[in-house]
Amino acid sequence: MDGVRKVQVLMEVHNESIGSVEGRLELVSIHSRTRRFNVYHAITNKAIRCNFPVAIEEQVISSLGRRVIVSGVVSYNAAGEPVKVEVDRLRTLKKENELPSIADMLGMAPDITGDLSIEEHIRQLRDG
Repeated sequence: MDGVRKVQVLMEVHNESIGSVEGRLELVSIHSRTRRFNVYHAITNKAIRCNFPVAIEEQVISSLGRRVIVSGVVSYNAAGEPVKVEVDRLRTLKKENELPSIADMLGMAPDITGDLSIEEHIRQLRDG
């Protein structure tokens, strides 16, 4: 398959489903009736075009440059990669410096194993 045909096939929509995509929100356009932005996928760093309703425009603008999770109808190419999302929900994730450190989490659930030792608790989790 030549390079042009391969790119064309990878851009064609082959499957759609309800789902979510995580990545960095960039390149917002409110120029036309179809408002859109790109999310750069958290794993592949490929751009995914996202169309969004006017109702979440302010949230989109305030999330520019941030990590987000977009949910809605996700379109996938032949390789199973998301290429487009018709967004119905946008969740802005916390910045890295806003997340708790491991030291902050120590001791958060002191009774998580109940009366079991850690070894017994893990064995019970594994065995169901």
